[in-house]
Amino acid sequence: MNSVKTTFAIEATLQIANGSDEPLRANLNGDAILTFSGNQLNWLPRFDQLKVSDSGFEFEGQTYSEATGELEDMLLHRVNSEVADAVIVAGRNVVQINALPLGQIEVGAALTNFPDVAATKTHALGGVFTVAGSSILVDRGTTSIAADLGFIPNISDCPADLQVSRSTFARQIVNREPVGITRLLDEKVAVSHFFTEISGATRPTAVVHYWFADGKPVELEELSVEPSYRWRTWSSMSIDPKLASNWEVIVVEKETGCILHSLAIRTDPAMALTPVPEEPAADPASFSTFREEFEQRVSGFSIQGERPDIALIEIPLPFLKDALHASLKDIQIVVDIDTGDLPAQRLSGNLQPFNVADILCSKRECVAQRECDTGFTQCARQRDTRDCTTCLFRNPLNNRCINEGIDPICEAARTAQNVRYERARSACLEREAAAGQDCGRLRSQEIRSCEIDREYSDAGAFAGVYMELKTTGRFTAVYSEFEIEGNLARIRQNLDFSAALKLSGTIRFAPKTELGPLAACMNAWQKSFDGIVVLPQLANSMIGTIVPTQTALVTTWTGQVVTASISPSPLEALFVENPNLLANCHIGLTVGKVAAAVTGANSKYVAGSYPFEIQPSPSRIDLARASVAFDGEVFNAMPVLSSTHLKYEVRD
Repeated sequence: MNSVKTTFAIEATLQIANGSDEPLRANLNGDAILTFSGNQLNWLPRFDQLKVSDSGFEFEGQTYSEATGELEDMLLHRVNSEVADAVIVAGRNVVQINALPLGQIEVGAALTNFPDVAATKTHALGGVFTVAGSSILVDRGTTSIAADLGFIPNISDCPADLQVSRSTFARQIVNREPVGITRLLDEKVAVSHFFTEISGATRPTAVVHYWFADGKPVELEELSVEPSYRWRTWSSMSIDPKLASNWEVIVVEKETGCILHSLAIRTDPAMALTPVPEEPAADPASFSTFREEFEQRVSGFSIQGERPDIALIEIPLPFLKDALHASLKDIQIVVDIDTGDLPAQRLSGNLQPFNVADILCSKRECVAQRECDTGFTQCARQRDTRDCTTCLFRNPLNNRCINEGIDPICEAARTAQNVRYERARSACLEREAAAGQDCGRLRSQEIRSCEIDREYSDAGAFAGVYMELKTTGRFTAVYSEFEIEGNLARIRQNLDFSAALKLSGTIRFAPKTELGPLAACMNAWQKSFDGIVVLPQLANSMIGTIVPTQTALVTTWTGQVVTASISPSPLEALFVENPNLLANCHIGLTVGKVAAAVTGANSKYVAGSYPFEIQPSPSRIDLARASVAFDGEVFNAMPVLSSTHLKYEVRD
């Protein structure tokens, strides 16, 4: 049942113009070969017998009492040639079938602690389907095809500027030009080259010629392309018409993996016109046997019980799952969320009484307790040493890596992470140095600090704390490592976050008036500041259930919180540059003690934490419409998913 062609008989009557009012009448007998390869159904008519039914006629200046064998052979040859030109060369014998357009995947994210901050991005799912084998059943009113499909993933449409301006099959290449150009295969003429002219190349690139024989990949050759108004190049392969009747070359731009062009060449119809020796009459049961075998092969498909208007296309879900999985496997989708137009955040909180025992007094007496040994061991240097080597191009025949290079997204992330590490270390060193300077001054104030603070230990909030934050820059979500699991049951994906965000803001303390000298000191605690937001290096592996609709596969996700750091923190910006702001209060305060006493909505921000509430958008795989095109008309159909098949019913 792996036949790649089907033959059925043709009987016709013919009127042949002979220069008179009465055309010459003839009867034709022959057959038609029906084949399916790639994404098209081809039919090739051929006549092997012509019988002139008239007698006593003139034709091309000669008088005949009866048609001779030589005349009928000559007319048969003309009929076949004219049919080939009118039907085959004009493309009227081809039905283009876009049976499984994969469509696109959409992902995105929203920052829910900001109003209306979200972004989504789509990525086309590309690939080439090949036909390794097919069976065709021609029944009254219906032609059914069972095809064994293969799939080469991640091939998409190319940019408009780069294109193939010429291409052809040829016997040889002389002076960079094709010689012996042919559009049909013939056993007598060796065709061994595929010539391609590339226009619009503005930088060095490369194209790959993929060779297919009856839908099976058999060879590939990488060809360099230099910047040029027209760059001519070619690949070669020995084509044997006996091994395959349909040869095709797909031209792929290497860097993007997109299809620039494709061209096919078929067996010369003349090769099929050789008279076929008569065979014994076929067993009447043979067609019934073939039909029974075909129906066993397509068991479970709707075609057994339905007769479509134009076409009915059905794909088993396991194959759809494999194609989607292969197309998704190596893609990476970067979603940038722009925060440039966000309004400023206004946050408030309270400064609670400081913990006296924690600050100074572990005993009843107010005795100095502070140790001023300052070290820098906690400011260790960190480095991001991840390996950013990636495979730039894989051989689609065996999925082995042909060319490695550096992943620019990974390299950029690594560089950005190391910059963040260095900034964090510099800030740490500055903090430790400032702490060492402040410690001696604070030590001398401990006794007085203890006494003053005890006076207010039972008071309410010391002060209100007010902040305003303006965030600018980009928050980036990177989706990768997509996997389809089960029979379209689950999807797995990695989600990595990064940020290039800057903060500008103000912080202000409004003390209670009854605090006396302490209130006068706190009145000076206000400042404008700038900082950067540093995200931790996180890669989240997510797995969710796929919920199919008729036209899409949808997975929803729960939200999560990612805590970034503000460098420097608002309190560091306030107090490190002005250490006297704390010392003048005479109660032995440090930046950490002030941060610990702040409560309310801004408490995390004051201390240098920046929480992001992230809601990943649903991952949505939209399936495109299938189409059938013939004789200048295109018919489309929407996808319909069931528990067993993906189905397209093409209607007029």
